[in-house]
Formats: sequence, C-alpha cells, structure tokens
Amino acid sequence: MKRRLLFIIILFLSTSFGYCQETGSDSAFVKTAIPRHFYKNLAFGGQRRESDSLSVASVNVGLWTAVDTLRGLQLGLFKSGTSQRMSGVSIGGIFNGHLGSVSGVQAALGTNLTVGMFKGLQLGSFNVAGYQHGLQVGMLSNLSAHPLYGVQIAALTNVTKGMRGGVQVGMLNINSGDQRGFQFGTYNYADTLCGFQLGIINVTDRSPKGYQIGILNMTNENDSRHLGLININPRTRIQLMAYSGNYNKLSVGVRFRNRSTYYIVGLNSFYSGFGVKNYSGGIGYRIGQYFNLSPKFSLSGDIGYSHIETFQDETATRPERMYSLEWRINADWQINKYLGAFVSGGYGQTRWYNHHRRFNSKPIVEAGLTFDLRPLRNDVSGLEALARRKGMTDRQFEAMFGIYKGSERDSLYAYNLPSFMRKRPWRAVAEDVGINLLVHYFDRFVLNADYAQTNFSTMADNFRNGFVWDNDQFSTNQFAHPYHGNLYFNTARNNGLNFWTSIPYALGGSLMWEFWGENEPPAINDVISTTCGGMALGEVFYRTSALALDDSKVGWPRFWHELAAGILNPVRLFNRIITGDAWRVRTSHNLYHDYNRIPVDATVMIGGRYVADENSIARGSRNLRFGFHLDYGDSYADEPTQPYDYFTADIGFNVGTQPFLSDVHLIGRLYGHNIYEGKRFRAQWGIFQHFDYYASDSIRGSEMKNPFEISETAAFGPGLLMQFPATGSLSLLEQKLYVNGILLGGSKSDYYHIIDRDYNIGSGFGWKSNTRMNFKNFGNFILNVEYYRLWTWKGFEKKDIEAPDFNPLFLNAQGDKSNAQLLVIAPVAEIKVGNGWNIIIHGAFYNRLTHYAYHPNKHSSTYELTVGGAFHF
Repeated sequence: MKRRLLFIIILFLSTSFGYCQETGSDSAFVKTAIPRHFYKNLAFGGQRRESDSLSVASVNVGLWTAVDTLRGLQLGLFKSGTSQRMSGVSIGGIFNGHLGSVSGVQAALGTNLTVGMFKGLQLGSFNVAGYQHGLQVGMLSNLSAHPLYGVQIAALTNVTKGMRGGVQVGMLNINSGDQRGFQFGTYNYADTLCGFQLGIINVTDRSPKGYQIGILNMTNENDSRHLGLININPRTRIQLMAYSGNYNKLSVGVRFRNRSTYYIVGLNSFYSGFGVKNYSGGIGYRIGQYFNLSPKFSLSGDIGYSHIETFQDETATRPERMYSLEWRINADWQINKYLGAFVSGGYGQTRWYNHHRRFNSKPIVEAGLTFDLRPLRNDVSGLEALARRKGMTDRQFEAMFGIYKGSERDSLYAYNLPSFMRKRPWRAVAEDVGINLLVHYFDRFVLNADYAQTNFSTMADNFRNGFVWDNDQFSTNQFAHPYHGNLYFNTARNNGLNFWTSIPYALGGSLMWEFWGENEPPAINDVISTTCGGMALGEVFYRTSALALDDSKVGWPRFWHELAAGILNPVRLFNRIITGDAWRVRTSHNLYHDYNRIPVDATVMIGGRYVADENSIARGSRNLRFGFHLDYGDSYADEPTQPYDYFTADIGFNVGTQPFLSDVHLIGRLYGHNIYEGKRFRAQWGIFQHFDYYASDSIRGSEMKNPFEISETAAFGPGLLMQFPATGSLSLLEQKLYVNGILLGGSKSDYYHIIDRDYNIGSGFGWKSNTRMNFKNFGNFILNVEYYRLWTWKGFEKKDIEAPDFNPLFLNAQGDKSNAQLLVIAPVAEIKVGNGWNIIIHGAFYNRLTHYAYHPNKHSSTYELTVGGAFHF
C-alpha cells in the first residue's frame, strides 16, 4: 500500500512540476468535433518537436496524456491519446483515443478509440476502430466503422461495417455490409452473407455464397444454404395453431411452412395420464413434410419431441419431468385466406428421463384451427392520408411536418407567449407547501395514520435526532418518493422555471415533509430519492404532458386532451385551471410541442407475461402485461439542447399476481456533444441521468420470495451513442453504452426483514448497453444488457436488534452489510404485421450474486417472457 501511495505522489508531483503543452495538429479537431482541451498533455517523459512543429514522444507518463506522435510507451492515469500516429503501447485508465493510425497495443479500463487504421491489439470495455486490421477484445463491445480484416471478441456485441476475412465471436454479432468470414454467437446478422454463421439465431438479407447453422435461420432469399430447427425465408408461411385432442387437452403453436417442409413449435398442457385436475405442461418441436393435393387441401406427416413438466415431486410411479416421442399424419383444409382447419392422427409415447422407462403410450387424435400471419397491406398512402386518419387540421398538419417557417411557425406554440415564459417562483413555493399540507391532512384526518400525528414536540425531535435510513417498503422508497418529488419539481417547472432552477423545489419539499410532515425520524434516503428521482420523473412528465395539449380544441376533444395531460402531470392541470388555460381557446400559440424540432416515437404493447420460478420452464407466475416505450427527441441534434431534450422511457404494468407497476426505466441526457459525423457513422458523448425500478412479488408455491428487486433512484454518468446509416435491409443500426455512478439504489436482501423492508440500500456503479437493429421488411431486434454493483456500507449487528430498548425506527441501517452484483439481459424482437402493428417477444434474464459480511452468500437467477402485440406510432 505504501509503494502504491508513493508511486501516485511521485506521478502527481512530476506532472505538476513538468509541462502542460498542446499538440500541434489542428485538422483533427474539425474532423471529430472534440474540444481542444481534450488534447492537453499533463505528463512527463521524453519528447521532441520536429520541423513541422509536431510533438513526438518515446515515453509519456502522466495523469492526462496526449502527443501528436507516439513511438514507444504512453501511460495516462485517466486518459491517453495521440492526434497523428501511434506505434507502440498506449494505456489509458478511462479513455484511450487516437485520431490517426495505430500499430501496437491500445488498452483501457473504459473505451479505446482509433479513428484511422488499427493494426494490433485493442483491449478494453468498449473498443472502436475506423479500420480494424487487428484483434479487438472487449469486456462489453467492439466496433469497426469500415470492413473488418481482423478478429472481434466481446462478451456482448460486435459491430462492423462489412467483413473481409474476419471473425466475430460474441453474444450479438452484427455485420451491416458484405461478410466474407465467420460469425459465432447467440445472435448473428449479416447484410450479405458470403461466409459462415453459427449461432442460436442467424439472420441475413442476402446469402449468395453463405452458410447458416443454428436453431433459427432467417434470410430474405428463397434459395439459401442453412441447417437448423427452424428455417425462414420470404416464401415461408407462418401460421398460428390452436388444437385439442386426447394426448394433450389444449395446445397452441406456430407452424412454419416452406416449399415442402414445415416446423412446429408449441406449448402443450394437460398431458394424457395425469388427468384434468393435475396440471401438466410442456414445450414441443415437430418437423415434417407436406403435399398439396389442391389449392385448399393438403396432407402431411411429421415426427416430434416434447419436454413435459408435471409440477409434482417425483415418486415411484410419477416422474417430476419426462419427454414424449410422437408421429402424426395430418389433413389441412384452407377455409379462406387466413383461416384453416386440420385433423391429426398418430401415436405417442411418454418416458422417464433418467432410465427411459415408458410412462404412457397411446394413439393420438387431434383437431384444430390455423390462422395465417401474413403482412397486411397498408392502406394509408402519404402524409395527407395519415393526417386525415388522425383527424388533424391543416394547421396541425403543417406544424407536424415542418411546413411553417420562421415567425409564422413561432406563432403556433404557446411557449413563445410572454405569459408562458414568465417566472413565478413564489407561486411555486406556495404550491410546494400546499402539496405537503394536502397530503399531510389526508394522511392525518382521513387515513388516521400514526406517522402523521405531528406537533411541535415531534418536529423538535426530528431536528434533534437527525437523519436515519428508514425501513419503508420497496415501492414506497424507490418509486412513491420519486413520484412525490416529481410533484414538487413540477410546481416550479409549470411556473416558468427551467430544469436546473426547479431542483431546489424538489429538495425543499422533501426536507419540509421529512422534518415537519411526519413524527418519524427524517430519512436521508427519502431526501435523495425524492430529489434526484423527482427531477427525472418530473421532467419526463412535464414534457410528455405537453404532447397532449392543444388549446384549439373545444368540447369533449378538449376535455380528453386536458385529462390526459392532467393524469401525466397533475400540477400542470392545477395551474391551467387557476389561470384559465384549461378552457381558453386559441387559434394561434395553441400547441405545446414542436414535433419538427423534437421528434417523438412511441410504442404501446399488450401481452401475456410469464415470470419463472427459479428458471422453471412452466412453473411460475402468469400475468397480463401492458407496456409503453417512448423515444423523445433526436439524440444527434446539432443545435444547442437543454436537459432532457433527448430521453428514453419504458414503463410496464401488470394485471395478475405481480405488482401493478412492475418496471420503470428512464435515461435522460443532461448534456450532449457530437464528437464525430461521417459517411460511415456518427457519434455523440454526453452526461446522462438514470432512473430504474424493477419490482416483483412472490410466486405462489415457491420458496423464492420476490425473485428480483432492483432500483437506482439517483444515478448519473457518461454515455457514448453511435448510429450507422441504412444499408440493405437494415434501416437502422445503433449502439449505446452508458456508465454511471449510483448514489442511491436498492437490491433484494435474503436476511434483512425490519418493519416493511426486505431489501438493502446502497451505492456503487453500473453500466448499460443498448443495441438496436431496425429491418425494413421484418421488424426490430433490440438487446439491452444492464449491470449494477451496489455496496451496502452501513449494516447492523445482532445485538442492536436484541437490546431491550430496541426501536426499529432508529435502527439506522442500510441493510445487511454486503455487496451485490445484478445482471439483466433483455432481448426484444418485434415482427411487423401491418398498419403499425407488430408481434413482440420480450425476454429478460435476471442474475444476482450477493456477498454478505455476516451471512452466507446468496446466488439466484430467474427469467421472464412476454409475448403479445405492439402498436407503433
């Protein structure tokens, strides 16, 4: 430890008494739009200047290192880089960036960036190369902006703009150009495949000389080379199936019919031999051949395999799980363009897994219906038809699509009115106080809550005792308090104050409540979550409520617009009522959002959600899920932006056994700067605020209580966003990476159960990766990966809770002293159906490992799956 400290002191002193110089090249600043101070050199070492005034270094060591040309070793504690060429070894702590060519080793704990040609080894969390002719090894992701001539190995994603004899190995491999090489991963995509794909899911637009081997292979060409359990091409006929019979009482599946072969994947329930009262279920796969005897009539035959769960403990006569082998002969009749019927006959056997002893065998008789999932023709042609369908006036249509210019356009929006821009800070203070009084009196006189019975004595006690960590339940601390903070925040926001000057109102409202509104000790975690979470939720609700407002509306349409805005932002509705704006009709300055300047993209979904009990295939919780996703703003806008001019929001609701509000995810940009824009891609870095909330409830009959609980109510950090132009069938390819410090978060505890709290509070760090691919004819594929590391610093000892005078309100513990690692992997697939509708398949895998100081460590994992429909607008 002393040696490390001595090294840091020497490094700091050497840098301080050394020199601070700026590199000589100016061309790079125009090309990348990176601020000039980024190339300051706070380091010492051997340097010289050549005739062209460029600095050349053989050794350069410091806190923040940068030279024009490096021929040797460069070590930067925070950042390392060159503006021209690098030959040797460059190591940077957080960032390692080179604007010219690189030949050697580039390493960083954070991001490596080479704009020019790279030959050598890139080793870091996230690696980017303009021309990659070497080896990239990324803990998270690798990216090559031009065709890959080397190797990419990453834990998550590899992205390249073409491949010329290269290799990609990772969870998600994306090649948006021609591929002459090898892809090995969970999901592989190549625009034009002339090489080899090996993975669970393989996708290509064209495959003139390529090969696909996987579970699911997809291509936009009819004649392609593939080997898999399911192969899909443009001629594949996809049909939903629902059927019943004597072998299993109720089954649903999807049939993929190609030229003469077909595949069926299905879910089956109530297997023969267990009875209707004893539920059993399984998943099955069938492959077969069919023959068309007429345009409407066909015969087919198939063989199949099913995995079966009995949901019973194994006994001498009954297995816990088993498998089935089956064969069937089928007759299909197509009733109309979409609807068909079929009957099946065959034979099946169910067997034990461990010794393959036969459990049951019998003939199969089944009948059911099929429904064709074909793309529907979109009957809306042109923007005018869209406007008519939405009931838009000519003026609204012109505003939506940017036909108005200059002052004429300014006259459309209410935020250009002097009355709208006027600041009313004291009215905001009064509303802040009013919210607390309203909630307090409701709790005190309507609910008769004990904590609301306050007087001057309890207020004095709160000031005398000071802050503690409270023991409220997960939903209260991690969402209800941030939502309450959103109301405080919007008292200022709806009275003319900007984002930054509204934050003190959230803080002040929280402090007032903690010291005066309750007779329990003030909670420091409530103040943090109310303030930071309140500013995130508050700005999102402030902006989204503006989308619904239109002062030109009258009658019932006006009522519904005001109600929608009021549900999102009650404080806004209150202010519109007291000012009369809620019923004032304007033909100018009537809109509150400029879609031309800040575009909005939204998706709503509904489907069935399954939350597994400890990774069980069929034992878990089933719910009806509603979801909402919003992309607000242009993340790469050139004009100056304000906080939350760009954000993404995801909210999920459940009807069933899981919490009604199951998840909330917000990422809002506080500051952004475009650092590169070219033909191959464009990139932006920024500072972002994060708000995340995952909630679950116990599954009936399970020993696992609350499969997962994750939150971060106060989190901020840098982010890197990259977008690639459309190519082939790929209309959008985007990669986003975020790293954030978590000031306050929460995770499930296995041992802490005090009052209403069963989770630990902590702080730490996290990172997120978002990869998005939009296909013109197919749909979208998204991969979200999130990692949280939380330390619970302030624990407690057993003697603290066994003391005779123990009061749980004053325990003042964050939970069990521990550190938790939480990983969430969430792929999303959307398949286009037509008229804005998609079939959506959304999965999520949760993994938690918690190291306790005074208890045995715990590891748990589970997953969820949602299948349904989504409407995009």
